[in-house]
Amino acid sequence: MAETLILGTERAQAHTGNAKANVRENGRNEANCTACRRDKAHPDIVEKFATGLAMAAKFVRENPRDSAEIVARTLDGLNLGDAEEGLKHMAWDPRISVCTVEGSIRSGNGMVRNGQIKMDRSFVAADFYDMTVYDRLIVKHPELFAGLAPIPTRLEDCKGMLD
Repeated sequence: MAETLILGTERAQAHTGNAKANVRENGRNEANCTACRRDKAHPDIVEKFATGLAMAAKFVRENPRDSAEIVARTLDGLNLGDAEEGLKHMAWDPRISVCTVEGSIRSGNGMVRNGQIKMDRSFVAADFYDMTVYDRLIVKHPELFAGLAPIPTRLEDCKGMLD
């Protein structure tokens, strides 16, 4: 099960990042509208998915060696040492901070400015994230987030440049 969760988490993170900039060429904001309708119609599935992501992240945090073995077995040419080292450089915290939200907004609006996508307005946080799922998950399953450092609540506390 852990292998499925870890590999699913990696794929889900890649899919989520790519899907959020899915905007039609007609100039109207249609960002991820198909997924939005599906998510609203099936909140139980979204919550199960989010729970799986949180479980996988916890497994990696608590079992870095086992996680590295799973990744090394799955990715051709990746040795165990490199897998272990690589996992150390990834954040295995599924919570979404103001830094992530602001970075997504800035990236999306930068794509609009660069002509990569068309929008009739600027992106806002709700175009990228519905925090209610994780808010419920944190209350229902605090054990999945135990031991994590507090996430930034102010932009001034973000690490690295957002500009």
